[in-house]
Amino acid sequence: THRQRDGVNCVVSTYSALDTLAGSDVIQMVKVPAEAIIVDVILKATDIDSSTGIVLEVGDDGDTDRFIAASTIGQAGGIARLGNIAGLAYEYTADNTIDVRVATVATTPVAGTIVLEVFYVFEN
Repeated sequence: THRQRDGVNCVVSTYSALDTLAGSDVIQMVKVPAEAIIVDVILKATDIDSSTGIVLEVGDDGDTDRFIAASTIGQAGGIARLGNIAGLAYEYTADNTIDVRVATVATTPVAGTIVLEVFYVFEN
């Protein structure tokens, strides 16, 4: 098992969103190791829907919106942060990925960028 150094670890992943994102698409963004304890998650997106339809969520294979639910930032561009209390200090028991899921498809999709920043620590 590979452990990161002590202190807060940050992993940043960027996805070039095409204008073909579909509803329920899952983008595996950040690998997290077993024993990682999540302290923050930041989702950034450019305007990937020139209308007002797209809704994104951030979670994993056990809970698709464990960290961020029903974010509309892709409708005009912006930032969303960890907002689900269940995700704060969530500890992974096995290696996993933190994913961005398209909960609602874009009304008028356009190409853009999705960035996910995940901050985690290990218990001493």
